[in-house]
Amino acid sequence: MSDASGGRVLVDFRAGLPDDRRIVNDGVMGGRSTSSLTRDDGGHAVFEGRISLENNGGFASFRTTVGQGAMAGAERFLVRVRGDGRRYQLRLRPGQSRREVSYKAPFETTPGAWTTVR
Repeated sequence: MSDASGGRVLVDFRAGLPDDRRIVNDGVMGGRSTSSLTRDDGGHAVFEGRISLENNGGFASFRTTVGQGAMAGAERFLVRVRGDGRRYQLRLRPGQSRREVSYKAPFETTPGAWTTVR
């Protein structure tokens, strides 16, 4: 599927939440943060939760996969978000192994405003 700019859409939440989505919070290391991923009536993914610094915690995330080769030849990624004023990260890993390198891009959000992150 492509978007209006001719780019490829890797995850389209209008079609529903990905079947393989996973919530990964700092509980994997003893932390106490919580989060969830739902979909609103407009077909937008809603990621929300509570970050706790207890027990050396402090992160919440959701993960999904895209099709084999879906990112081949990509020069940039666009992510459309409506934020809460906090800083987030987009992380991409080219393969399935947790031992592979991952690329990360931090981005800022503006409370209640839609932003396209490039």
